Parts: sequence; structure tokens; C-alpha cells
Amino acid sequence: MQRIEDIKGKLPPETEKRIEDAVETFKANHKHPANLALHAAGYYVILKGLGRFFRGKRFRAVAFILAGLGMVIYGHEIEGTDAFAVLKGSDNGRL
Repeated sequence: MQRIEDIKGKLPPETEKRIEDAVETFKANHKHPANLALHAAGYYVILKGLGRFFRGKRFRAVAFILAGLGMVIYGHEIEGTDAFAVLKGSDNGRL
């Protein structure tokens, strides 16, 4: 968290508050080991899909990206949190 401490006082207070809230929401929504494992695997699959997309394998790319997104969202289902809580700006994303 050193990087967050480095920016304190350099941004407008409302921006700092939004960043702090987003970090706290992220921490609260990513505690379960299965969620973390599915996130790691899901992001890997998404990156593989993006690589396929740029190599011209569009159908495989879409399949990989959708599978990766499904893993990430399913991880949040296991955790019992909203997968898009950070984007929505909700308090802690608990369902």
C-alpha cells in the first residue's frame, strides 16, 4: 500500500476518497481462496484470448475471453460478492 501513501495530498480530496473506497471494496471482495484462484486463471485465459484476437483467430479469442470472464464472475459468486462493485462504487459489494 506504499503507492497509495505516496499519492496522498497530491490529488483532490474527493479523488483520494474514491480511490480509498475502491481499494477497500476490492479488499473486501477478494478474500476467498477459490475466488483468488479463479481470478488468476480467468485473467490468464483472457490474456490468451486477447493474444489470439490479435493473431486473427477471432472465434477462439471470443471463446477464451468469455470463458475467462465467466471464471472471474463465478469467483465472485463463490465469495458472495458483486463482481462489479468497484465499478459501481457500492460500499462493499456483498450480495
